[in-house]
Amino acid sequence: MATPPSDMLRAAGLRRIPARIAILSRIEEIARPVSHAELSALPGLTDVDAITLYRTLSALEEAGLVHRVF
Repeated sequence: MATPPSDMLRAAGLRRIPARIAILSRIEEIARPVSHAELSALPGLTDVDAITLYRTLSALEEAGLVHRVF
């Protein structure tokens, strides 16, 4: 069984806030490269504002939980 997003965040030393858990959950479910715009349009993330999404993606990248694809 996969590691729950809240456990992944804790192991990475990040606070387990609802937006981070929701964003990491959706990224894990999709399991393919996804853009900021695609993420923001997904059910469950439409109420996450753009700045929170950018900051969360940056924090997840710095923690090594996701990586940027160019």
